[in-house]
Amino acid sequence: LYDPVRAQALLEEAGWKPGADGIRVNAAGERLRFALTGVGGNRAVQLTQQIVQAQLKAVGIDLELRTAPARVLFGEITQQRKTGGMLLYAYKPLPGGNPRNGFHSSQIPRPETNYAGQNFFGWSNAAVDTATDALLDTCEPQARSALWKKLQQVFAEEVPVIPLFFRAEADIMPPWLSGVVPTGHSHLSTLWVET
Repeated sequence: LYDPVRAQALLEEAGWKPGADGIRVNAAGERLRFALTGVGGNRAVQLTQQIVQAQLKAVGIDLELRTAPARVLFGEITQQRKTGGMLLYAYKPLPGGNPRNGFHSSQIPRPETNYAGQNFFGWSNAAVDTATDALLDTCEPQARSALWKKLQQVFAEEVPVIPLFFRAEADIMPPWLSGVVPTGHSHLSTLWVET
């Protein structure tokens, strides 16, 4: 929920006061400033960055916008956790898929693991580790549902990632084509073209 009045109250409570130019500073005179890096050349990402920048500026936060080519963002910045602030990128989880690679603490990219894993934000929570491990070998629907409920509860309490929007993807097919049903998730419909 976008609530600039509440945001300003929380910043005031935390000791961040508006500076001469409207950007907040703490008692030591440090400016409240972050960087937000996204994929360069992606219009949706750049527009989203600009919206976030404007909303944060309205409450006294200076946001530096950065972009990087996809190969640099995903091959170096995210894997080596050289973000210098926040990241903006698309994440398309599969319905019912195991989120272990993105959320388990063992999947935090580190030099000693040759930067393997996709837990780019470095979230570490024992309950999440236990639940994602259990999902690997739990097939019974009620047991899986309980594990997912636990994951969602911890995610909602700790908010390791903030989803900003949900992307719509269109399936366009000629009128003569039949038998192809959009999947509703990131697997291509053509994987089931034989049906």
